[in-house]
Amino acid sequence: TFDGAKLDVAGGGTSTWIVGAASSTLNTGYAYYTDLNDSLTGTHNNIGLYVDYDKSGITGSGDTATLQGVKVDINDAATNHGSSVILMKGLNACLTAASASGNPVRQYGVFNELAGGDEQYGIKSYLAGATVGTTYGLWQTVDDGGTDVKFLSSADPADYFTIATGASGATTITTVD
Repeated sequence: TFDGAKLDVAGGGTSTWIVGAASSTLNTGYAYYTDLNDSLTGTHNNIGLYVDYDKSGITGSGDTATLQGVKVDINDAATNHGSSVILMKGLNACLTAASASGNPVRQYGVFNELAGGDEQYGIKSYLAGATVGTTYGLWQTVDDGGTDVKFLSSADPADYFTIATGASGATTITTVD
């Protein structure tokens, strides 16, 4: 139902899709597009896409429950020309602030909060099937003078370890206790 301001989609039963889009002819554009133009000046909190997935059923003995808030599956099954360039980005976060004035302006390309698991991985990657000489588990470019990697102690966040790479490959490793 659409009331002129909000579209409500109510699904019931055990259908495979509640809302879906399919096209074999889309060559430019978006299957789903959200354009949120925010001109508010007071305190506010807007979210472009919000996934709230709550599991309450008890998983039976020997069963496996796999829950995914967002899944990105991009597959190029074509044999491309040798001089072609294929860029595939599973998640592309582009954050831009007009200035760094604020109290403070903070940006997080990826922000994870994990709690309660027997095993937890903030970032876990499996890379295979590519040219090993050009396969990188973590690649970052940080402005010279910035910190490339920082690990904090859970016992005391004032204790940390950093790695910074500067001009001509000069690397500074710092530990603070």
